Amino acid sequence: FEFRSNGVEIEGFLTSDGVMDNWVGTDVQYPWEAAPTKFHDPHALEIPDLWVDKHPVTNAEFLRFLQGTDYSPKDAGSFLRHWGGKGCSKSSDCHMPEAVGQQPVVFVSLEDARSYCSHAGKRLPHEWEWQFIAQGGDPGRRFPWGSAWQPELMPKTQPDAKSAKMTDVGQFPAGASRDGVEDLVGLVWHWTDEYEDPHTRAAVLKGGSAFQPQRWDDPRYQPWYFPGLAGNWRDGAPYLPPYSTSAKDYSLLYNLTAHGKYLLMAPSLDRAGTIGFRCVAEAADQ
Repeated sequence: FEFRSNGVEIEGFLTSDGVMDNWVGTDVQYPWEAAPTKFHDPHALEIPDLWVDKHPVTNAEFLRFLQGTDYSPKDAGSFLRHWGGKGCSKSSDCHMPEAVGQQPVVFVSLEDARSYCSHAGKRLPHEWEWQFIAQGGDPGRRFPWGSAWQPELMPKTQPDAKSAKMTDVGQFPAGASRDGVEDLVGLVWHWTDEYEDPHTRAAVLKGGSAFQPQRWDDPRYQPWYFPGLAGNWRDGAPYLPPYSTSAKDYSLLYNLTAHGKYLLMAPSLDRAGTIGFRCVAEAADQ
């Protein structure tokens, strides 16, 4: 499988020769690379045969995990916060509203997701495995359903974080991958790999959530909240001219070769209402 990847960080600009600078040090460093870089060279990888969850793990499935284990995060800040209040810490005080049962579980940290998958005899996918699944093995495939941008095959976008609403899994079967894996893009970001250097820890997120911040026409919001930007900020501060305020191409965030680099600080801070996960298992282990 030819793995093609690029980060969606805001850094990166046109050089004097009209070439996009690769900003070495900006993104993550894959095991086969000499340095981190935003624009990664294609790399051939052997992908094992995998079983993969058809949908992101749901709240109901995560509740059964809590009820069947003694799992309690050491840092419980914001754990399952969307279930009510400020969150909970263990099965005895985590009460899931029935209405969210079939929605993707969110407000779970990387450690929470790993624990769930491990208990099920599975694991989180590596980024390249997630991408192989989503592309159906075709490295040129831009979206799970093909290469044409069709946002109607994803959940409706949510422009306001204060009123954003989650959708049940399985509502967009036409947006599935070649092998029938659903809700890969546009519902929640997915936890995959973790990277660490002497200064920071970061996770790679894949898929993109339904939340799309607006106000792209306000220079104050350029370019910090709009990866996939138009223009560059080589000649000055990113929020001042000559930076553009053109409309953003959100499809760039959902392209299967794109990923988000998510800095990790503490589970209580890492949990978010836009990040979920799904698990995989190697067929040889089953």
